Amino acid sequence: MGLIEELSMPQILSLQWLMNISRYFIVVGGSYLLFWKYLKNKFNFKVHKPTAHKKKDIQREILYSIQTLTIFLIPTFLIITFSKSGVFQVYFDLNEKSMGWYALSYILVFFFHDTYFYWTHRLMHHPKLYKKFHYIHHKSIYPTPFAAFAFNASEAIVESFVFVLIAMIIPVHISVLVLFTLFSLLMNVYGHMGMDVLSEETQNSWPLKYINHPTHHAWHHRHFNGNYGLYLKLWDKLMGTWKGKLELKDNKKKPMKEVA
Repeated sequence: MGLIEELSMPQILSLQWLMNISRYFIVVGGSYLLFWKYLKNKFNFKVHKPTAHKKKDIQREILYSIQTLTIFLIPTFLIITFSKSGVFQVYFDLNEKSMGWYALSYILVFFFHDTYFYWTHRLMHHPKLYKKFHYIHHKSIYPTPFAAFAFNASEAIVESFVFVLIAMIIPVHISVLVLFTLFSLLMNVYGHMGMDVLSEETQNSWPLKYINHPTHHAWHHRHFNGNYGLYLKLWDKLMGTWKGKLELKDNKKKPMKEVA
């Protein structure tokens, strides 16, 4: 485990928390400043919100995201604590497995996470679970990048648990998890951008036509009962929950109050 073995658990968790928070503010804050404050009018991006974001909404999104990123320390604690017990398959020496497996494990983590997210997300939209697990995130009817991790504490626990499962099921190098969480952050922020930063033609080009874009996730935030996927359209297409993109005319309608 190298350097990790030389650190105490409080030190490891402190470093993890600082990394989580700094990445959030750099990626999220940078995206907001770049696209909403600098490029929005220069490139005439199609904005999903008809009016300016309220300061109190952004503050709520930031505070809940900090809570979520703190809860996301749970997998780190469990993996490090039980790394030698055989419960988890995380390895720390790159030479333990081939680079071919290293690349394949990343792909497996990607599809596993996409599948887990679709089904847990859809389940949390059940009327009996919605307020307990998912209500906070949908207070952002018109999300900003800051809403990427604005979750109920209960939802944050559910979303963090996927990495516990991954570490138990897939032999994965610790750096794969670190890189994947950064990738997940970037994709999550992109989905909550609140505007189309890519043209429709680009979104429909290969391979981008297979992934979710901000206009698709904006539909979900506006109408609730569809477009549950995180990275890919795959599960929505297979399960008949694909609803397509948000149309500007949707802004004239009141959002649905019922959940599916």
